[in-house]
Amino acid sequence: MLIVSGGLRQQVREVDGTVRTVGYKMRIGGGAFVLPLFQTAQVLPLETYTVQAKVTDALTKGGVQLNAVGQAQLKVGSSEQAIRMAAEQFLGGGAAAIRDTGSQVMEGTLRAYLGSHAVEDIYQQRDEFNEKVEKATQNELRRMGLDLLSFTLIDISDNQGYLEALGKPKIAAAKRDAEISEAETDKEAAIKTAEARKTGDIARLVAETEVARANRDFETARAGFAGEVNQKKAEADIAYELERQKRNSELKAEELNVRIVEREKLIELEELEIARREKELTATVHKTAEARKRQVYIEAEAEAYKREAEAKGQAAAARVLAEADADAIRLRGEAEAKAMEMRAESYKEYNEAAEDRQDRHRGHRRRGEGRGEDHRSGGAGPRPAPGDRGVPRRYRPEEAREEAHGRRGG
Repeated sequence: MLIVSGGLRQQVREVDGTVRTVGYKMRIGGGAFVLPLFQTAQVLPLETYTVQAKVTDALTKGGVQLNAVGQAQLKVGSSEQAIRMAAEQFLGGGAAAIRDTGSQVMEGTLRAYLGSHAVEDIYQQRDEFNEKVEKATQNELRRMGLDLLSFTLIDISDNQGYLEALGKPKIAAAKRDAEISEAETDKEAAIKTAEARKTGDIARLVAETEVARANRDFETARAGFAGEVNQKKAEADIAYELERQKRNSELKAEELNVRIVEREKLIELEELEIARREKELTATVHKTAEARKRQVYIEAEAEAYKREAEAKGQAAAARVLAEADADAIRLRGEAEAKAMEMRAESYKEYNEAAEDRQDRHRGHRRRGEGRGEDHRSGGAGPRPAPGDRGVPRRYRPEEAREEAHGRRGG
């Protein structure tokens, strides 16, 4: 709700028909032109508010102090007159002013009605008490342009334990009634349980009797059916056995005929086999003789060729071996001759060196004999021959060649 105040004043007509002059105009929804410095625009909230009223130590009709908490929902009225009255009351304060005013009015009304009622009336007739408080509060708030939507007494209490003592007899009576009711209920339940058990047992026995009777009828019928079935089965078995024997006789006759035919066929086959074997034997003996003759001829030729080849091979092998032995003897002789020649050369050099050492030794001995002739003792024996002093004899190359020829000849 938009309230534009200032500027020209206007007259409005109330519900009762009276006319009065106001210095503002209202605009519900939309907008309005505002002249700066001359007019002021303000918003009046139209939503619903929840307020509480707490009353402590309120004296009741019997002189008992009670604490009470009430809760209510209120809003600005929907009529033009209510909106105008609310605007005049709360335009500057807004929602907080509406809540505070509603709470104070409700607290005063609640305290007044607590004082005019006894605790038992408030406790036992709470709905009626709520309606009285709501009605009285509604009358007060309508003068300010507000509507009270609902009121509820949330809680009542006291500091002396009066409400608790007031409830104990009722609680005890309620417990007693509950125990009595429980006992009555248990008794009725036991009676009904026994009756139900009795009824159930009777029904069970009746049912079992019916089941036994049905089983008896079923077994009797099944025995009768079984007898009929066995009779039919026996008849069927006899018919089957007769038919089976008949079929077996026919089958044996057929088998005998088949065996006779098979025997005749076997005799024919044996005769044919005998004729075939006679022809095969004749052909086999002739072919075997021819083959044996050919085999003997081929074996004789093979043996002659083998012997000729062996003789040729042995001759060639002997010739090759003789040539190999001759080559080996020749090569061995040449090698030995070469070795003897090399040995003769070595001996020749050795003999020359030995003769040279022997000559040097003789020269030294002559010089020694000339110097020490007078110093030798008279008991000495004869001088050793040159060959006895360790000088090797002279080796002749001719001996080496003769030895080499002797080895080749051997």
